[in-house]
Amino acid sequence: MAAAGLVECTLTIRHDDPVRLRDGCIEFAALYGTKQENFPDIKGGLPVTVIPTHPARPWTRHSLERYLVTLQNEDDVTRVNFRRHLVFCGHAEGHFDIPPDVRSFLRDCGVSFYVAQLRRVGTVSSRLGVGYTRSCIAAGPYLWLGRRLRPIYRLYDDSNNCIVQSLHPCHVSIGHTALGLCSSSGQALYVAAPSRSSLVTPWQPRKQLHGKRILVKDNFDIEGVKMSLCNAAFYDLSAPAQRTAPVIQRLLECGAVIVGTTKLSSMISREEPSESMDLIAPANPRGDGKQSPAGSSSGSAAAVAAYDWVDFAIGSDSTGSGRRPAVANGCFSFRVTTGTLPAEGVVPCFPSFDAPAVFTRDLRPLVDFVRVWSNGTILDKVAKPTSVIVVTDYVDALRSKQQQDIFTTFVGDISSTFNLKIRKVSLHELWADCPPQGVCGQSLEEYLHNAGRNSFFYDFYQTTKAFRKEYWRKYHCSPPVNNVTTRRWEIARDITPRQREDSKHRMGVFKLWLLRTVFQGDNPIMALPIMDVRPNYRDDPSEVGHIVQEAWDQLWVSPLLGAPEITVPIGQVAYHSIKTGREEMLPVAASMLGLPGTDLSLIANAEEVLRISKRHLRVSTGRQMWLDDWELVERTRTPRDSR
Repeated sequence: MAAAGLVECTLTIRHDDPVRLRDGCIEFAALYGTKQENFPDIKGGLPVTVIPTHPARPWTRHSLERYLVTLQNEDDVTRVNFRRHLVFCGHAEGHFDIPPDVRSFLRDCGVSFYVAQLRRVGTVSSRLGVGYTRSCIAAGPYLWLGRRLRPIYRLYDDSNNCIVQSLHPCHVSIGHTALGLCSSSGQALYVAAPSRSSLVTPWQPRKQLHGKRILVKDNFDIEGVKMSLCNAAFYDLSAPAQRTAPVIQRLLECGAVIVGTTKLSSMISREEPSESMDLIAPANPRGDGKQSPAGSSSGSAAAVAAYDWVDFAIGSDSTGSGRRPAVANGCFSFRVTTGTLPAEGVVPCFPSFDAPAVFTRDLRPLVDFVRVWSNGTILDKVAKPTSVIVVTDYVDALRSKQQQDIFTTFVGDISSTFNLKIRKVSLHELWADCPPQGVCGQSLEEYLHNAGRNSFFYDFYQTTKAFRKEYWRKYHCSPPVNNVTTRRWEIARDITPRQREDSKHRMGVFKLWLLRTVFQGDNPIMALPIMDVRPNYRDDPSEVGHIVQEAWDQLWVSPLLGAPEITVPIGQVAYHSIKTGREEMLPVAASMLGLPGTDLSLIANAEEVLRISKRHLRVSTGRQMWLDDWELVERTRTPRDSR
């Protein structure tokens, strides 16, 4: 390689499969990559950084220096040792050279370089320090090994056990394949994060979600990947998906990158960490790190709250499986309008209630994410709310006065932001005063008795029928599942189709009543407290009798209406941890719920409330959501007896 002006690197390189690199204490993997027939052959492997270059707009010393600084600041994969050797690759056909001032700058920095012109057709030959490529090469770090440029990925430890499989694009198909590397701790997987260089590189083609790293709950099909539902029996029968679920494929087509699948409550059922049967439950990073991650989409929420190398995580929500984890793990979540996105390739739980959800630490890009994701299936306009509704039944049920106060202050911020009066209603009292026709004097509880249970359990039982049948055919026994799933199946066996239809009818009556008497006006929004915020340690026994909410529960309002709902962190409450023996912080969140199809308005209005009331638009990873608050807690903490 002396002819090209490149020298061998002293980085530690292990020629495993994939090739592993170590720079200090940071691990990397160089994946398959593309063979460049006209490149020189480097036997030992050389880390390089590819810099796309447009023949009509060559680099100057100033522009290149600024670009390299930006890479250092914005790309967590790039390293100084990867930038000691640069490959300037043609971004368009045409001859280009490296200007003298750039050559002088690189020489002063001790950096060598190689030039690769773009030639899509015709016979090419290399000359001193110059080669040719037949396709554009994306910006970023690569391992030049032989005549192949292998993209370098940074390996991140799944220290919070959120990941089922770490994934990367398969080099022989359009699907994905498992990375299968254990982390240095030996207790978790490594996740391979691709470079972000193309996000800051001029002339690089960019799609709407270009380079966004996403995790996907393990109940969505991903081509080439076996689904587990976090249940060993289900995984045993599972086969690699033949195609990616359209709801996920849409994200890939818009430039997002899947880096892994996330854990969930087994069989999309309720499962607290103490009940986890086959896989270790995700670790909630908030507070003392020993709290329950809460809910079916717990892996997606915990990952967003724990890892700053993840941009978005996809989950699903039926009866709170997306919203409860957002509260417990202190992050933003959004449940889309039911039916907005295709259900094909997604394992159902309660089909009429199921909807995809997305988790993020930053509210600001969420409206664009949902706009792109929905692909024109929702109203692409933003309208101010016309009323603010608070259900007193839900607020009064909160056990913590401090949480009530935080929620009430947030509702006041909504009211003042849009200059609207708060409409307080009690569902039970309103039902008694203004009931729908045909209820025969029954109270809300009496009319909806077992309506939620019968409809939910019956449908859940039917969605798992094929799984149970196939497992019995193969092993002549029932599939092993957790206690909650077992109990739900047992109850469902005694629910008749007529009972299910009667329950669905009663819930339909309740839905129409809500729309006519509660959700009045053109664009009403309802503020909800979601759930009690209190310590819930991961080794605590679960509540034995609690396997489904009532149909009038706050977690059932948006799925019953098919409505969008956004969950936003609004505060923190202190508690004394029995695990760490010190004061810790639990997240407090609230939801805003709108009418079906008002997704973009709801997100935009939530952002406006937070912005005008000077609340946080993003959260941090780790023990608590807002670092400035934590510094205050550290300064004002009262020392406790260490005995």
